[in-house]
This record gives sequence, C-alpha cells and structure tokens, in this order.
Amino acid sequence: MYVDAQDNFSIAQAITTGATLSTNICDHTGYGDDYSQPWLQIMVPTTFVGGTSLAVNLITDYNNTFTGAPVTIPLVAATLTANLTAGTILYKAQLPQGMHEFRQLQYVPVGTFSAGAVTAYNLIDVQTNRDKLGYSSGAGVNQ
Repeated sequence: MYVDAQDNFSIAQAITTGATLSTNICDHTGYGDDYSQPWLQIMVPTTFVGGTSLAVNLITDYNNTFTGAPVTIPLVAATLTANLTAGTILYKAQLPQGMHEFRQLQYVPVGTFSAGAVTAYNLIDVQTNRDKLGYSSGAGVNQ
C-alpha cells in the first residue's frame, strides 16, 4: 500500500462538534475520467468519546475555492460512537469516475466529542488479504 504525503485529506484530525472540513484539499487535476481513479481510505486512529455519531461526505468542485458548482457525495452514513474505535476503517473504496479535480472531505458529527480523530488519504492501490478468498490453506489457485 502506497500513501502519498501530498495526497491526504486528514492526518489524525480531531473532530469535536459541527460540520468540519478536512485539513487538506486534494488536487486531482489530470485524473479527470481516467480509468485509474485513486482509492480513498478513511480510518479512526483515536477512539471517539462522547457525541452520538459521525458521517463523512466527499465534496468535489472544479476549482479549489469550492465556489463553482460543488457536488457533495455521501460516503459514510452516520456511524454510532460505539463503532468509532481506534483502528476502525470507515471507508475503503475506489473513487467513482466523473468527479471534479478538487476534493475535500466533510466530517459531520452529531453531538460533541471530547476525543476522537480521523485519518483519510488517497491510495494508488490497496492491500488485499488473498488468503481470505475462500481457499483452504495450501490449496493452489489452479487446482
């Protein structure tokens, strides 16, 4: 798994109350409708305490001020605090084609959190656990 330091939305960004935009805006000028859109992974590095739930949206626009025609795409439905524990991956999927070049995440908490953080970044590829495909241990794929 390759993570580019220039292509992250948030690194252990604390979320407390009110809709919060990610620390960084990712510029994907040149990706356009490329068949190889990056993957996005959103995870919880610090367990959330308090609050009720957290949702995450992706906002995309054709300019970096997000004053053109921003489009909001819901990514993570409201996730209860009990499920926001350290190490939890909230979202891991390849981004859809047809998005604008500039992208930012919006974290939408319900209630007030006294602790909790989110890390979100784009990936060129993702780690897969091939031993989880249903093959028995030692079985060859071509058998």
